[in-house]
Amino acid sequence: MKPLILCSLLLLYACEKAPTGTATTDTKEDLCYESKEGINYDRPKQMPLGYTKQQAFPAHITASTSPSFRAFSYSEQKRQLEKQQLEESTGSASYKQKYGPLEKALPGFTFLSTQNGLTLAKNRYGLWIVRSETSGPKPYFLGLTPSYYVDNLYKRDEPFLREDRIVLDGALVTMERLSRVPMRPRYKVLKESQELSIPLSTLFKDSDGDGYNDLFEEFLGLHPLRKDSDGDGLNDSEDPNPRYKPSSGDLTGLYLKILKEQTPLRSAYEFIEILTDCPDFLAVHPDHQRLLLYKTEDQAALKMDVIDSYFPIKYSRIQTYKDYPGVLFMDFSDQVGTGTLSGEKTPRGWQTTKKYTLTFGL
Repeated sequence: MKPLILCSLLLLYACEKAPTGTATTDTKEDLCYESKEGINYDRPKQMPLGYTKQQAFPAHITASTSPSFRAFSYSEQKRQLEKQQLEESTGSASYKQKYGPLEKALPGFTFLSTQNGLTLAKNRYGLWIVRSETSGPKPYFLGLTPSYYVDNLYKRDEPFLREDRIVLDGALVTMERLSRVPMRPRYKVLKESQELSIPLSTLFKDSDGDGYNDLFEEFLGLHPLRKDSDGDGLNDSEDPNPRYKPSSGDLTGLYLKILKEQTPLRSAYEFIEILTDCPDFLAVHPDHQRLLLYKTEDQAALKMDVIDSYFPIKYSRIQTYKDYPGVLFMDFSDQVGTGTLSGEKTPRGWQTTKKYTLTFGL
């Protein structure tokens, strides 16, 4: 019987991040495995709490003082009010009648307002504008993520278009985690009462014609001038792993087996984001998922925004034990909790066992 290895977020963090001052190597052994002889490494005494790192609005956004925006505040009462407004809006018959075709075409989006044939929408990455095109409705990312709080999102038909620009009132905020489990953050205002303006010409720019506007590709760390960022012959919007070419290694089957447990995604604008330095993980190409894989040192803009929101699924480097030859162990964290995953290669393929040692109960 395989052992149940006690794991916590503290251990998970230690597995993911090398101690400060430790030189990294390029060998697969070091990138994929924590220790061939078991866990024998120094663990940090405290896991730093997460916070957003955005300190200014992106260059494509013009910000000026707004005379109408109320002072920013975010309390539990306001959160509950916004939740109620969202439920009332999206659950109404008028919403279904107005946005039903868009819901079917673009799963994962909430639709907020329509003006002059454009629809303001939201998914977990932030705000979008949806435009009807010959091929169907197409979303364009505004570059306004949760770090850029925009008020009045759930009021029906709130105006957002002014001549040739998208104009919204909002604030630049940071969000700090108050706990080492994923809970609601604390907000701090950096810039208050701002009118945010984005030219439509910038918003609709898709330089390489791959289906993603340039702002979204820059946010994800893709190449806005190459429709096939990783050079594997697939357009970025069709590629299950658009950042890395597919290849096969001795651990590829294990990682594909792990990914099969995740719920298949429904949209070209949804991804499972994973932090890993292991070459075999970076190069997987699943047939039922869409992945964004990042090395720990990558500087993609997505990693700068509320990392725990965008990376709810984490896997440590592989651990091995003398007493269990042929069995590989990983610590993991997901939306449910943390625990240990073991994998063993058999004549029938990789067999995995997943056990939770801590559940968040959220």
